[in-house]
Amino acid sequence: MARRYELSDQQFALIKDVLSPVKPSRRGCPQRDGRTILNGIF
Repeated sequence: MARRYELSDQQFALIKDVLSPVKPSRRGCPQRDGRTILNGIF
């Protein structure tokens, strides 16, 4: 169940093609997936 400001599966399906794929990083913290970042913004 999605929380109040989290994207639903239907909403995320509409925008997932626009997001860049997660790439392994050589330095720093590992990159998060786009859905987690967008949920944090909203």
